[in-house]
Amino acid sequence: MSIQKIAASYLSAAQETNVGLATLNVDFSLFKVEAPAEFRAIGNELAKSRKQVAEEGDHHVTARKLGALFQHSLPSAPHLIKAYGKRATEIMSCPQVNPKPTSTGSIFADHMGVDATSLWAAATSGGAAIAVHLLACMLARVWSSSEATSIWVELVECRKRELAEVDETDPMYHDNRHLSKLSVTREQLSEWDASARSWLQAADEVMARKHKQLMLIINNLAIPVNMKPTLFQSVLHAWKKAMELVNDLVSGQPQSVKDGSVLLGLSSWHIYPDMLVLKDSPVPVNQKDDLVDPAGILTIGLHLERGGSCDGIFWSLSLGHLRYYGGPVHAERSLNITKNRVAASNLMLVAFGCITKSWELLDRDTAQIILRLWDNISEYAHDYSHGTLFWLGHLSEALEQLFSDDQLTRQECEQLIRLGKTRCPNFLGTNMNIPTMFKLSQLETLLSLVMPLEARIQLLRDYVGELDEQSPKLYIIRYKVGHILDANGKECQDAFEYTTARPLPRLSLKRDQEGKQISEMRHVRWLDPAAIVDLEESKSEGSESALSAESVSSSSAEHPVTGRRNYIASFDEDILTINTSSMVTKDTPMGDLLRWSDPPEMFLPYSRTYTGEPRIDLYRVAGDINTIALLSAEIATKVPNRMQRSPHKISLALLDKNIQQKKICPKRTLRYLRSFINDPTRSEFLLSMRALATLKEVYKMLPGATVELRATSVALPRMAWVHHTEYTTTPSDPLHKFCRLTMTRRHTFSCICIFESGTFNLSPDNFRSVIAIAAGDSIYISAALLCDPYETPQPHEVRRIKGAIGKPGMALLIPPQKPLVREQEWKLINHRPFDGRLEDSFQATSLHLWFTGYTLPIDIMVYGSRDTEIYFLESAVSIHDKGIWVADVDILAQLSKGSILRIPSIPHGRDNESCSKSNFTLIDHPMFSTIDDWDEILDSPDYVGMVRSQGNWLGRLAATVLSLQLRHKVVVLSSHLCWNCVATAWSATEERPEDTGLLRAMAKEKVIIIC
Repeated sequence: MSIQKIAASYLSAAQETNVGLATLNVDFSLFKVEAPAEFRAIGNELAKSRKQVAEEGDHHVTARKLGALFQHSLPSAPHLIKAYGKRATEIMSCPQVNPKPTSTGSIFADHMGVDATSLWAAATSGGAAIAVHLLACMLARVWSSSEATSIWVELVECRKRELAEVDETDPMYHDNRHLSKLSVTREQLSEWDASARSWLQAADEVMARKHKQLMLIINNLAIPVNMKPTLFQSVLHAWKKAMELVNDLVSGQPQSVKDGSVLLGLSSWHIYPDMLVLKDSPVPVNQKDDLVDPAGILTIGLHLERGGSCDGIFWSLSLGHLRYYGGPVHAERSLNITKNRVAASNLMLVAFGCITKSWELLDRDTAQIILRLWDNISEYAHDYSHGTLFWLGHLSEALEQLFSDDQLTRQECEQLIRLGKTRCPNFLGTNMNIPTMFKLSQLETLLSLVMPLEARIQLLRDYVGELDEQSPKLYIIRYKVGHILDANGKECQDAFEYTTARPLPRLSLKRDQEGKQISEMRHVRWLDPAAIVDLEESKSEGSESALSAESVSSSSAEHPVTGRRNYIASFDEDILTINTSSMVTKDTPMGDLLRWSDPPEMFLPYSRTYTGEPRIDLYRVAGDINTIALLSAEIATKVPNRMQRSPHKISLALLDKNIQQKKICPKRTLRYLRSFINDPTRSEFLLSMRALATLKEVYKMLPGATVELRATSVALPRMAWVHHTEYTTTPSDPLHKFCRLTMTRRHTFSCICIFESGTFNLSPDNFRSVIAIAAGDSIYISAALLCDPYETPQPHEVRRIKGAIGKPGMALLIPPQKPLVREQEWKLINHRPFDGRLEDSFQATSLHLWFTGYTLPIDIMVYGSRDTEIYFLESAVSIHDKGIWVADVDILAQLSKGSILRIPSIPHGRDNESCSKSNFTLIDHPMFSTIDDWDEILDSPDYVGMVRSQGNWLGRLAATVLSLQLRHKVVVLSSHLCWNCVATAWSATEERPEDTGLLRAMAKEKVIIIC
């Protein structure tokens, strides 16, 4: 008999045994099949505890029962099963998501790595069970944990009902009747879903690039999974259809998308065929997945339309087992960009979309200008922020991705920006409307930031040049250049010059062939011969053009008028003089007015005659008439109208030009941007930008962690971790610097909670006793649990390990209220005198996390649900010595006590040589005893005990915490010891400066010293 026939016979026998066991009502965990060859390596990569649960525990039972229930309803998909096994093995072999336990995470060592428990349970339970695992991934991809569990419950009930209704004449009647009596509890189904959910997150990370490409395409669709009328029909049809089509694709048979089931299957099973996307013209998308035959091309048409509110792939079901009371809950969920997880820093792209939603500008153009602006001002920005980048810097860092060489990165950025504009416009605050380009595109604003004077004049000329007016107006620029002296040589008034904003036809020195002077379009300047020019602008402003020719000329030894004329002549402009007595400024109901009596002949079309004298009334258009202003006059035949006083917008090109030419002053711009965001009317915008800067810093300490985009549906100022942070919305200090929010461990956990779940917006007060959060494929742990007791991590510092605890939903781990300690049996304990040697006597010590079984649901103001999605989970940290339990400890509570003293390694004011001489003064002293095991800690010496755990941070942590729990004073030493320094430090804490000797300082009470 061939090997193939033997294998087929074996699998057939396995299936028969499956039904037979159901018939005999035998515990399903007693029977196990060998995993297919493509899956076998997974067992070697799986953590020992998870492998045992998968082969012998509830997951194995669940896999066997579900496989038995559905085995005759599923299509044969051998190519898919083989490909999935190879892909799963590839994922499990990635150390990035499946790290081996290390000392860094030893407390959580049993929970580290990928949770592939349900996958291995399925692989060792037969082909039908593997198919059931595939469905678990499909449901977890679209539905929440409680919704998916409810779907499983209804599926099992409907399938059992279907089996029970088989006709007696059916050959499988008796087997089906017994299968219909199988019991699969809701708790088992919930844990089955939790394992698949954790697996999905880990697999997404490994296959990130291909998965992003697929999701970008899916997000541009609008297609249902199917439109079947009942939940059972819809889920079963989607499951079977996806398996059939993906199996065909893998084997090299081209397919086209008719509904969303195949795309949902591909995204859930991480198989990526080449695709042909039908737009205006076909667009090939080459994924180059080795698991798929190159001929297996999936054709996707983007013309698919639907009614409703969701983009991507949507699935509508009536969930009859979601709530305790009431009828079925109609729910519609979709697979689109909101289901994606992204790096926390990318939320700034969503924020950019919220900011620019009303700007009516192209995103890339806007981003390019912001990047150039930041490049100009970043050198000076550190003076305007504290402990973090200036807010525009955070925005710029995110926008750089829009110009990445990688097309996939650019497309993802564009979708995130679009998400901010369309799906979560209130992410930064309710009803918030940020002015276009932060008002930098308003003429008044930009005019105040541009330097030097000639750059301002050119800005006003460029602005006028862009105007498209039906009737021409006269535009004149008035600008201050210095002052005028009185007869005593004192400043008596400001001096102004005037120039045209539009060039005028002027006769030049050139002549035509007939000898006539040629008319050219030229600018004209009117200088005041009495002016003392003083144009030197501050060099400290940081503008590259601050030291302009005009400032040099103003300080030269030339006569002021001569020097000024020579300077203006270099611009090739006509120069005339002006009689300032003919210029009068007034404040009128129609705005600031400059009345020019007896104007030049070239302006006669705009002049009017009053009392026999011509004059022009020029009204302020923009700027400050006392520094620099653009003035305008209508032609004489027009009736003067009140000038438009609303903000004058300039083109994006003109703004960009001034930024690129570095005409804006960096420090003035930074002061403006600081005042812009500190405006009381923009308090929510400031708070949101500070929150995003804080979020970015929090997740910088959590490498590889991602956030749920669904969290963007909650406004940042309304998030509990932001709302409960100490913050003044209207800082009274005008020099207020941009900074992060003040965070504690409670705030950090509250922040992680909402961005990990996307929905749970819990107050920081809920996290007072929480030591860790377990959700998906991550465990977020207070840093104090993972470092030497000598170290003092920041109060808000949290670290992440890749792993899962095998529980559904989000678990907030809390310690028992009164941790237990081993009762000390009487035996002779010899506290030997300290011999001066520093060793590690606690190498066999280990810390372990275990769950007492007590859970407490957290009120999220949603009532009636059958499942608890977030809850407190009582979790004890146990000290073991050579595998034997010593005590349970509450690490955070003990380390927060004031009875711990850390002695620095090199005391201030002492040198190493003088300190080290005292290291041997206490050897063999009867009041200093050596502690080399846990019995000697539990029955501690009367005076000073020296715990020898040199170089073993885990042993030092365990000894420190247990000693504190036993109410001893604890001194934690660094690797360099100085006993005199220890005694001095201890005396200082006890306020007994006279007790400077080591014995006098420590012999009065029990002290445990951690070496």
